[in-house]
Amino acid sequence: MGSRRDVANLISVFDLRIRKALHLSNDVSARVMLIYNKKEGVKRYEILGAELPNGVMVRLLEWLEGNVAVENIAFDLEANNLNADNLLWSSDG
Repeated sequence: MGSRRDVANLISVFDLRIRKALHLSNDVSARVMLIYNKKEGVKRYEILGAELPNGVMVRLLEWLEGNVAVENIAFDLEANNLNADNLLWSSDG
């Protein structure tokens, strides 16, 4: 296998399903957009069109920031879907 390249700029939209990682009683699904620019120091997740309670949305964004590396989104998504409860990823800082 070849080595991964360094990601400098990325805009990605993916569907996220999460429950256990946020200690919720039911699955939550949301469409997420990641905007990343290494040079400008921008890494921002946005929840698109989801009708989630504000507290859940805040927890979800905090979890994404702390637990999902840009490289994982760039190289590891399958069919633009991410099941957060199956992740063993670490933060990219």
